[in-house]
Amino acid sequence: EDAATNADLVEHANKINDACEMYLALGNVNYEQGLYATALEQYIHASELDANRADIWCGMAKTNIALDNLVDAITQYGNAIRIDQRCYEAHAGMAMISFKNNRLIDALESVRVAVTLAPHISEYHLMLAEILHALEKRDECINVLRKLPKFIPSNPNALIRFANLAFDVGMIDEAYEILQKLIAIDDTNAQAYYLIGRIYRLRNDLQKAMSALRQAIKLRPSFKEAQRELNLIKPLSLLSRRRTKEDR
Repeated sequence: EDAATNADLVEHANKINDACEMYLALGNVNYEQGLYATALEQYIHASELDANRADIWCGMAKTNIALDNLVDAITQYGNAIRIDQRCYEAHAGMAMISFKNNRLIDALESVRVAVTLAPHISEYHLMLAEILHALEKRDECINVLRKLPKFIPSNPNALIRFANLAFDVGMIDEAYEILQKLIAIDDTNAQAYYLIGRIYRLRNDLQKAMSALRQAIKLRPSFKEAQRELNLIKPLSLLSRRRTKEDR
């Protein structure tokens, strides 16, 4: 009788675990498809079956971020960390929320933990660089950025974020190299051409600068910064041409 009871308990536990995994998987699928309200429902069902899994709380938290429910997300990431101190996704999530709320010191502390726990995830290094830049820690930001090109993913969002940062801290050659990689992947990225135009201007190659800026404006006609930059360069280009003619 005891053996039968134990077997029943094991079977019941297995059913709960299977149901929990099912709801977690459904939550993940709906999240990836942008169906955030449905995803949240699935994660909640999973948490009701097993409230001691950090991955479930992280799923709920990232979904609440997408739904702009940051207060709930903070609580859920906190739950994940209480369950598993080494849950790097939760530490990174807390860093992102703190960064959004301009709590830069808290963000820096959390992202450093995430980077330590998961040094292979380039997104965390990129976030660390962004937070250091916001804190005006230029040298530290540069040190992080110098390591990133080796394993930064080939997706436009990560590449343009790197390029923006690199340009801002004076890593012009590195920014240019990443921007060339970016437009080879996505030649419709107006921000990339804008930055390329600014780099050419710094290099005093005004014709190429204007060409890149015109491409940025063509791709995004409302791009005021690119238009302003182009308006600044036009008279410089005319002056340069005149001087060239005079020298001849």
